Amino acid sequence: MSLKCKSCGEEDRLRGSRQGDAIRIVCEVCGTSWMRDVSLKCRHCGSEHLRSMPIPIWGHGRGKMKTPTGTKEAWACDDCGEFDVTRQHDEGSDE
Repeated sequence: MSLKCKSCGEEDRLRGSRQGDAIRIVCEVCGTSWMRDVSLKCRHCGSEHLRSMPIPIWGHGRGKMKTPTGTKEAWACDDCGEFDVTRQHDEGSDE
């Protein structure tokens, strides 16, 4: 996930410091700051009731056949039933 200042659009000169369950992001160009929540939430309904599910990573085998090469963690929402729902949630700017 890429971060961008909500005021000036800066992407490189951002500084973060951990504050409890969140990270305070400060833009070193314009001074805008905001809190970035690091908890996982469903991007469809906002619920925090998620469960981890392993899903296969597919690679190329012989010819055109695909073969599983490993697994990655995906999240499903127990409230709305959607799959692969995670995103990092950014709250509004609070200079």
